[in-house]
Amino acid sequence: MASQTSGLTANAKLTATKRLLAFLAGTLTIGTIVACVTPELLQAQKPRWLLPSREFLPKLIAGPRDPVTQAKLVLVAESVNQFEDVAEAEVALGASVPGFLLTGHTLQDALVFGIEAAVFGRFTLETIERDVISTDWVVLVPLVLHRGHHWFRLAYHHISSHLGDDYINRFRTEASNYGRDAVDGLAYLQVLPQLAVYGGANVAYNVHPDGARRWTLRLGNEFKTTATDGNFMPYGALDFQLEQNNDWEPRVDVQLGAWFPKLDGRRVVRCGIEFLTGPSPQGQFSGLNAAEVSFGVWVEL
Repeated sequence: MASQTSGLTANAKLTATKRLLAFLAGTLTIGTIVACVTPELLQAQKPRWLLPSREFLPKLIAGPRDPVTQAKLVLVAESVNQFEDVAEAEVALGASVPGFLLTGHTLQDALVFGIEAAVFGRFTLETIERDVISTDWVVLVPLVLHRGHHWFRLAYHHISSHLGDDYINRFRTEASNYGRDAVDGLAYLQVLPQLAVYGGANVAYNVHPDGARRWTLRLGNEFKTTATDGNFMPYGALDFQLEQNNDWEPRVDVQLGAWFPKLDGRRVVRCGIEFLTGPSPQGQFSGLNAAEVSFGVWVEL
């Protein structure tokens, strides 16, 4: 009887997880559609302060769990899961919607409020079923202040993680109850036309599992050439994240690649190679060290 009750409880949890994921996927899809609507279609129907240009919500290039749409082939040198794969795939659907232009008029003086969200899925490529290993869900509600070529962000940050049903069934394992709600602050300084540096901190006020430590520090830099419009633009980025919960061991994420030519006045698509080492960004495997090389395409919606 006890085992039967335990099985029913596990099934109920899986069903609840599926419903939650379906709801969030629908929400992200709607957000993506809104984010993709061109300004020309909205211009005659909205005030200037409502749904300003996507450029008012800037993104960092490197960072394995920043909201972005992506598709990556991941070559694993040090695995954190029981598949112990050499080849995996990671895909993400993400969208950013600048909701309100609170003050200012341009990227030099604006104060903007918005919302960003993404879901990241990691899959094995070494089974016919292409099992889902885990998914990570990220929501960011930022307030961004632009000053000249610099910007400053204060945000609510949520991340939660779910172990794939296929993975649970295959290895008869249990998911970790991983989640964090935090306040995130970051400053981005354009020190040269080709070079920017940034740094910030994240402090969680609600953590799972209980007892997890709360601070994360982040710093990095971005390099880009001053290519003319219409050309591919090479870039490089280096991101360090140090989590108190991982005894301050750094997670290092390096990206090298090129932006595709501009679409509708801004650069949206880039491709490149990514090197990641240190504590895994997958919440279900938090605390385990990973080493990966990825080839990917990133799209900033």
